[in-house]
Amino acid sequence: MNHRSIYAIIIAAFFIITCAIHFFGPYNIFSAISAGNLARNDEIKEQLDGELQAIEYIGQHTYYIRTSQNDYIMIENRNDDVIWKYKVFEYKKEIEVFKNPM
Repeated sequence: MNHRSIYAIIIAAFFIITCAIHFFGPYNIFSAISAGNLARNDEIKEQLDGELQAIEYIGQHTYYIRTSQNDYIMIENRNDDVIWKYKVFEYKKEIEVFKNPM
């Protein structure tokens, strides 16, 4: 085998693994990468209180948004490819649940 075929096999394997994780895993890699694009969206910035500090993808089309005044949870609610709708909830507190291993 020459070097070109080895590189082609490595690239193909990486592509197949990435697609498998995207389609079969609970964590959407492409949405995580595009979370930065939401930070550049002026319509989202206008609706939130304070200056946008960070957007983090936490899985299942859900984002954690931190602003200078509040924290929010934003869930994608898409019905159409042209118009994207989001449900936005103010983040109040985090709950810890102890699961008994017995």
